[in-house]
Amino acid sequence: MGRDASFVAALSLWLASCAPHDSPSSAAPSASLSYTVRIPAMHEDSVSVALVADNPGKSGMRFLLPFVYSDNPVDSLAGPLVRGLVITDSTGAEITVDTSGRMVGPSRTQELTIPSGAAFPVTISYRVDLDVIFSDSVNGPLSLVFLNGQSGFLPGSHLFMVPAEPSLADIWRTPRTITLSLDLGKTVSAVGVPGNNQIYRNAYELLFVQIALGPELLAQGSGGGQSFAMYGLDNDGQSSAGRLAQARESFSVILDNLVPVWGLLAHDTYPVVYHRTAGGREGAHSFILKYPHQDHDSTLSMVLAHEAIHHVLGVRAGDWDDPWWKEGTTYYLGFTVTSRLGLIPKTKVRELFTRQQIFNETEKALAPSDAYVRCHLYTGRLYNVVYHKGSQIAMLMDYLVRRATGNSVSLDKATASLCARYDGSAFTRNQFIKHFRTYNGCDISPILKRFADRPGNIPDAILTDVFSKLDTLGAFGDIHQL
Repeated sequence: MGRDASFVAALSLWLASCAPHDSPSSAAPSASLSYTVRIPAMHEDSVSVALVADNPGKSGMRFLLPFVYSDNPVDSLAGPLVRGLVITDSTGAEITVDTSGRMVGPSRTQELTIPSGAAFPVTISYRVDLDVIFSDSVNGPLSLVFLNGQSGFLPGSHLFMVPAEPSLADIWRTPRTITLSLDLGKTVSAVGVPGNNQIYRNAYELLFVQIALGPELLAQGSGGGQSFAMYGLDNDGQSSAGRLAQARESFSVILDNLVPVWGLLAHDTYPVVYHRTAGGREGAHSFILKYPHQDHDSTLSMVLAHEAIHHVLGVRAGDWDDPWWKEGTTYYLGFTVTSRLGLIPKTKVRELFTRQQIFNETEKALAPSDAYVRCHLYTGRLYNVVYHKGSQIAMLMDYLVRRATGNSVSLDKATASLCARYDGSAFTRNQFIKHFRTYNGCDISPILKRFADRPGNIPDAILTDVFSKLDTLGAFGDIHQL
């Protein structure tokens, strides 16, 4: 038995019990939801939302009031963000609704029930209490959300009440008929929503809308047939024209590589928004990341690739076992793409993927697929479990895919095919495994059982061996770069 076959055989012996996983809803509800965000002026007290909900079945509806969660999964403990809530029926009469407390992941909010006897459609109007967001010190990522006299950034996750469902996954991915429009004042400009009556297929897509207000156009470009524009919010003046130009050129090259695999990001110009915050965050029609500082840190190229891939892998299609698969796979693919393109040193990628990352006792006790990880990625700072170990699991899957297909298919192509199949929805664990078995002829279940369902680091010997094998297959670019 050859060395490669021995490795695969060893993986197949590492069987463990599968963690429980959510299942998708079986039927799409008939209700339609039409949201309008009104921002007449660049002031935090001016933001309001009107939701027109029509339910042909007249069976009543349940909604969750907005609560802060800045990424998938829910990751903040802030309370409801609504004030001035008014609900009226089709005759204009105000409706009295029942409310009850509800925990969604680690977040506390309220669930309201519109009675079945209500005259639909009903209109739910409220103002968004941005002071709650601005004053929340629990969650670092909340510093990204802001609105002042010059610019602002408002993610959909902080704006919209969504239909209540039993589980977090059902809240996100149950099929819906949703439209969104913006009603902006004459002096208010925005990017992040392509146009009025924008259609969304589930609440997840809606919640990942990013409204960037008062953006400054910094650069324009294209790649892979996709035009894009780079905007700035609250520019701190540290990003020179040269650095921005380099970021634009890097993104053009990245899109040349990504679009043939993942498809276009938008039918028109795709917005990329810079802000002083750290890291990046994906969105339904755009993404936001930190301004390029210093001498164009090579990590910026990885973030550009990472967030662009997220447009498909995560927002448009996802795993019911988020977040490890979503973040770990995208983290891995972002680094491999930029390494192949020469935008990041391969030595940096090798160090990242072959080094054990889990050291503290909390992380040592958690498997990537644990439900606790889903709800506490950010509040628990479980980055090593999700991003680092998750990306190493993705590396193992990449090797099995390439080995099974004679290196004709890589993980990015296999995953793009998976996401295309479940575009607008999500897939279960079994569907995930079945796709790889059918599409690529390989069984990834031993890897998931051994490493996604069990805590602890992946052994150094496996990481080093697999990286070397992938390197000889060209997964990280020119094999002579190291």
